[in-house]
Amino acid sequence: MKVLIVTAYGGWGSTGKIADSIAANVVDHGHEAVVAYGFYRSAFANSVKLKSGARYMSFFEIFKSRITGYMGFTSKHATRKLISLIRKEKPDVINLHNAHGGYVHIELLFQYIKKEQIPVVWTIHDCWSFTGHCAHFEKVGCDRWKTACFDCPDRKLKQSYPISYFFDRSPEQYRRKKTAFSEVENLTIATPSQWLADLAKQSYLGYARIKAIHNGIDVGLFNPIVSDVKKRYDCENKKLVLAVAMGWSERKGYGYILKLAERLPKDEYQVMVVGLNERQMQEIPAGIIGIPRTANQKELAEIYSAADVLVNPTLGDTYPTVNLESIACGTPVVTFRTGGSPESITSETGAVVEQHDIDALEREVIRWANTNAREACRNYAIQNFDRNKCFDEYTSLFCEAIERRRNR
Repeated sequence: MKVLIVTAYGGWGSTGKIADSIAANVVDHGHEAVVAYGFYRSAFANSVKLKSGARYMSFFEIFKSRITGYMGFTSKHATRKLISLIRKEKPDVINLHNAHGGYVHIELLFQYIKKEQIPVVWTIHDCWSFTGHCAHFEKVGCDRWKTACFDCPDRKLKQSYPISYFFDRSPEQYRRKKTAFSEVENLTIATPSQWLADLAKQSYLGYARIKAIHNGIDVGLFNPIVSDVKKRYDCENKKLVLAVAMGWSERKGYGYILKLAERLPKDEYQVMVVGLNERQMQEIPAGIIGIPRTANQKELAEIYSAADVLVNPTLGDTYPTVNLESIACGTPVVTFRTGGSPESITSETGAVVEQHDIDALEREVIRWANTNAREACRNYAIQNFDRNKCFDEYTSLFCEAIERRRNR
């Protein structure tokens, strides 16, 4: 079996790392894998970059999508390169990860897939594939995607994604996506959470086979580590309340972190925020420890291990990796009831509170910061978050898709 794995970000961010991990798992099972990616650089040995040429050309494609309002309908050159790679490699199945990010033209790609009747396992990490514009609609409470998108409320937000500076293309993009993604003969949708799987079943993708496969992490890397983090930041005699994100925004709940820090007793609790940009580092209120975004996973594991509780007040998420990493390091998690975030939490590893309920958030953070849940968290992570066990399901899914093609 040969699997071609296609992703926007090679080896970067959660989706890029997941793509590389799936490729490694396929090889570990004695099969072949190739990773094709748009940006950054995949750590997988057998990989191909689709966005050739100067780096500014990649940013030009993204800028063009922001000006025109079309996301997923640019990058024809990179898509032709991808199609040439498919012809050359002749994969038995394609594992596509998302289709936005300015690296692929979805109509060109799916026209070719339909023509060649190639089995596809499409891992959707957000809601973009079945909306006319947005990747996350929870925050605005929109359900227009169930029928037909128009007058997109998400596009008007300051931190909307994808960004469209001038035009609301949601009605047209909804129609074009629906046409492109319909009637794919051998299509399986994989989602990292049951929440997203249930939404996909209500959309125009509902005709496909849909399966939830929770993401996994390296539980050997993310494990309880004895470190000097508290000593280093002069908070040895306080409970350390941690918040971590790849990039902090309103959707990630940054405002609630700031509110929580104001409410917690300063002599008993220390709030630490990891993943801040330069502007946020300069503007963060006194009394909060701010740390820039880091790609050093060992350093992250040390910080998770030093914390007494992780708080994740996200307002739009599918299955946050930070929850898994924290629990694997023995630190309980308190999160809002958002998307698939609650699916990684049990009564022994943390708490889930309703969105925007800052009183409940504060109450549960204090309770779990003073609860010894390290052993329970670690045991749960070993049993449920091991990436090898999680990604075994992908290899099985690929085999099933190929078998269906043989038997049709």
